[in-house]
Amino acid sequence: MTRKELEIEKRRERGRSQRFIIKNIGTEPILSLFSVGSVSGNTYQVEIRSTSELINRCSCPDYETNGLGTCKHIEATLFWLRKNFPKEFKGAKKEVKKSFLTLAYDGTITRIKLVKNTPVSEMIEKHLTRDRYFKGSVKDLKRLLERKQEVEVTDEVWEYIKSYEENERLKKEREKLIEEIKGGKEKFVRLKHPLFPYQLLGSVFLSLTQRAILADDMGLGKTVQAIASSIYLKKLKKVRRVLVISPASLKHQWKSEIEKFCDEKAVVIEGTKAKRKKLYKEEFLFHILNYELTYRDKDEILSLNPDLVILDEAQRIKNWKAKTTQTVKSIKSKYAFILTGTPLENRLEELYSVVQFIDPLLLGPAWKFMERHIERDEWGGIAGYKRLDEVREKISPIFLRRRKDEVLDDLPPRLDETYTIELTGVQRMIHDAYRNELKSIYARNIDKDKWPKEDLARVLELITY
Repeated sequence: MTRKELEIEKRRERGRSQRFIIKNIGTEPILSLFSVGSVSGNTYQVEIRSTSELINRCSCPDYETNGLGTCKHIEATLFWLRKNFPKEFKGAKKEVKKSFLTLAYDGTITRIKLVKNTPVSEMIEKHLTRDRYFKGSVKDLKRLLERKQEVEVTDEVWEYIKSYEENERLKKEREKLIEEIKGGKEKFVRLKHPLFPYQLLGSVFLSLTQRAILADDMGLGKTVQAIASSIYLKKLKKVRRVLVISPASLKHQWKSEIEKFCDEKAVVIEGTKAKRKKLYKEEFLFHILNYELTYRDKDEILSLNPDLVILDEAQRIKNWKAKTTQTVKSIKSKYAFILTGTPLENRLEELYSVVQFIDPLLLGPAWKFMERHIERDEWGGIAGYKRLDEVREKISPIFLRRRKDEVLDDLPPRLDETYTIELTGVQRMIHDAYRNELKSIYARNIDKDKWPKEDLARVLELITY
């Protein structure tokens, strides 16, 4: 059994063994639209297009990313139909629908593929590979679809086309904005403290990529770049609410950085459930909370409906199965920034989970990605990584990382200052006791060529305590 067959069989087993609430909400008995509810409380829409081929659809996250053409909800629906409507199910295999275009993963990238149920014209055939993947550009595809109405186009293909066109537009917009900034025609945003040149470019990258990862070295100001981008997007009237999710230890630091660099208000979400509910309703640009609260406050976060979500220290969502990770990934927003100082290119499992939040389709199915890029030892453990250049190329449109040595020319000269801090009463008492003991040891050994080992050991203890 191949890895793909194994993954499909896993989902078939889950579909047969787990409990689901299935309702036919379409017009046909078998090849129809179904509502599938799971014990977790989530409900998804399943479209059954065939009882034998892997061309059905589901709105669940697993279907969207696994590249298999099925999921446990589809398999549960097929099992339910086969069991409850055997005669109709058997007859449905003979029904023929119009050929249609859908998305499929070819082993390397997500592409548009034709599912051929009926003959298509030579015009369409010449744009297909032997495996029926579309081989032209998106522009070619749009022109073809405008002229030929013989194939249906699924919603995910239209979304793919829309996303591609939007990314191309943003790329041109980004290049234009950078040129205008360099030429002095555009000020980007006015902050209380000016950005360094590399920070300005990073802020532009975040703003006009929409969903991006900023992985600069620690100390290069990722926070201020995200703040500047938020202010710029507000200036363009594209963002009204920003949700910042960070480790608990950094929540108040985020608030102080926001107030340091701009005049926008920020609220830290904390306290009792009742207090937090009130804080979510504050009409501020920035709402800041820690990762642990996302699961407990899921309903409030969904009601907040943020336009931009910023994840700080995003390696916190590396565990795919954790409730926090699943909750964070369920938050929908047009804009999303991930900030991390960890070089994720060398931690592929973490990288995959983080990139999924930005673009679930970019790296393809998890099982295929791991198979292609991870070397396993004889016990199944990770022995190393492979084809890392391919990974870097895939993530390059949404990933920006600068090392300190790359931006030194943009940074001001190093400034060292010494501050003297007074000891507290208790600290002074302990300090004086240690000092007096050191004096005593020194006094009794001053005339000796060789100090006793126990005195040397005690001196080391006292000066390193």
